[in-house]
Amino acid sequence: MKLSQEKSLRKILFLGIILILSSVFWGCASSETQIPEEPGYVSDYPELDGYGRWLTVPPYGEVWQPYVIDNWQPFSYGNWVWTDQGWAWVSYEPYGWLVFHYGFWDYDPSVGWFWIPGDQWSPARVRWIEYGDYIGWAPLPPHNVVWPEPWERSRIHIWVVVNRNKFLDDDIGRHRIAGFPRREPQRIIIRDREPDVRIIERSVNHPVPQTRIQREPVRFRDHEFQRMQLPPEERNRIEQRREETRREILRPAPKQVPRERKQEGKEEKAQPQKKQQERHIERRESGEKEQKHRK
Repeated sequence: MKLSQEKSLRKILFLGIILILSSVFWGCASSETQIPEEPGYVSDYPELDGYGRWLTVPPYGEVWQPYVIDNWQPFSYGNWVWTDQGWAWVSYEPYGWLVFHYGFWDYDPSVGWFWIPGDQWSPARVRWIEYGDYIGWAPLPPHNVVWPEPWERSRIHIWVVVNRNKFLDDDIGRHRIAGFPRREPQRIIIRDREPDVRIIERSVNHPVPQTRIQREPVRFRDHEFQRMQLPPEERNRIEQRREETRREILRPAPKQVPRERKQEGKEEKAQPQKKQQERHIERRESGEKEQKHRK
């Protein structure tokens, strides 16, 4: 009798353990997939809606990816302005005031470029490098990511490198140097320090005016951000560039855009429209031809 009771107790205990483990397993699985995927999802950043999609990419969680042409890269479509707070990036993209002044950028081969939200404002969230007569910048990556140097081989375009005398030009991406020269021991390399405005003035052979910027508070739900405001004359000057950029690089948003998880499958990248691609190729080639002619 005693032996049968012990067997019954062991059986009950075994079944209890099975039930507990099952609940833990299914609880973890359900928590991993509890991501709203309805098309009517409203993000915490409404000004990004329609210009991109939200993904879940480990280990960052929710990240944002813009709808742009295939060979797009951050900090290519805009110009630099010397301000009372240092060099500021003036983006021609409608969402640039947020994603190029807050957070980080990273790249994944199965996803592409994506923005990781942050709450610290900067005139430009970039890494700098100076090398001989060249100035380069790359989007500021997360703390666990290290970009290769500009002269190292990479499967993607990370750095935008230009000659110093082109640094103040509008639409600076036109002057990007495709084949950056390899490192030479006799040349001094300066990393992670923005360019000295006095050296820039000597390169362009004229004084560089300092622009005073203001920051306008913008509130999204529980988040408060600051939008950089330029003087009216500066805004008017770049407005035409912004319209051109919209036509060249932005892609229309799909009618319904559910949020996706990276591990649930790879979405085929939509091909850019033929006219957009031709304009972009002509745009890049014109900059490279000008660079070769100048050399």
